[in-house]
Amino acid sequence: EYLDFDSGTDFDTQVVVKTNVAEVLARELSRRSWTCETVALGTNTDPYQRAEGRYALMPGIIAALTNSGTPFSILTKGTLLRRDLPLIAEASRHVDVSIAVSLAVGDQELHRDVEPGTPSPEARLGLIAAIRDAGLRCHVMVAPVL
Repeated sequence: EYLDFDSGTDFDTQVVVKTNVAEVLARELSRRSWTCETVALGTNTDPYQRAEGRYALMPGIIAALTNSGTPFSILTKGTLLRRDLPLIAEASRHVDVSIAVSLAVGDQELHRDVEPGTPSPEARLGLIAAIRDAGLRCHVMVAPVL
């Protein structure tokens, strides 16, 4: 149990959104003790899941990281990253940026069974192409391969 969520389906059916994340992050990054270590986004929770479409928090996060001179990485399955490609490309001119897309399933039917509600393999391949077209490098996470 955590955040008043039960150990059953609460974490599968509810999302906690911290709408002030960009402001809090900017404040934390402005501390004199901050040494501009790389910040990894998406290692625990995908930053481009459906809630991001509604709340649009990532542009503020990317701006806060860039403005503070903090390099960052993004790991996602979410094709919504495409919306932020111009901002990410601009950020990459000022700080090191690494992007990775998770693509464990190539078969559409298997994808529906294993990763329901996530962008299709074809959509993710399109995202990878868009990232490259924006002049950015893109890592592809292919484990586990199903």
